[in-house]
Amino acid sequence: MFIPNRDHSADPNRPAPRRSHRRHHRHTQHEHPHNHSTPHAAPLTFHACETLPPEVEDPDFGLLIYAITREEVEACDTRRFLAAFSKENVSPARASRLMGNVSFIIHGYDDLDRHLCNIPTVCRYYGAIHRVFPAWLFYSELSTLTLQMIFWCILNDTPIGRAAFNGTAWEAEAYIAELMKFIDAGAEVVYSLCEHAGLEEQVADARMEEIIKYFKQPPLKQSY
Repeated sequence: MFIPNRDHSADPNRPAPRRSHRRHHRHTQHEHPHNHSTPHAAPLTFHACETLPPEVEDPDFGLLIYAITREEVEACDTRRFLAAFSKENVSPARASRLMGNVSFIIHGYDDLDRHLCNIPTVCRYYGAIHRVFPAWLFYSELSTLTLQMIFWCILNDTPIGRAAFNGTAWEAEAYIAELMKFIDAGAEVVYSLCEHAGLEEQVADARMEEIIKYFKQPPLKQSY
């Protein structure tokens, strides 16, 4: 059985979500991701990296580093991403190997002194992918805050996120509601891709437990 190699064990006090109610886990009596806090993941600077090839294997950590170019972002060109990761284009073996083992990065923005989640074109790019194929929860590594950054980018491409850019104060309830939408959408893809990869349902359950534990970290703070 394939188990992602990150150290995010399931919460023994929280029942594992089952496939039959994966659409409803935000309305169950399970803990939501911010009922408790856990230590921060490894620190990460959320600025774009320098130029890298489109895909780089990192043998030390077993990661696939997937680099998105500024040109793709500004054109909102999601074709290469979908060709690399959509269910129709990824083989079962590749899906199994990449589960929890992809680091998504964007390069070409080194000249801007802003977090990526505060750049509207970046938010629009991530939002466009998310609306078509929200696969982040299946593929993304969880050893850094990158997945949190992706969530903020997607959130900032919604009306509630754009309002925050204009000075509207965040409310905790709104943040939690949007996070639950993000997790619910991603859960569908986690179970679908696990089935496609020939992985047992328990593997998808364990992955969702990892995701819930990951998002129990205090949310990424950003300045508008």
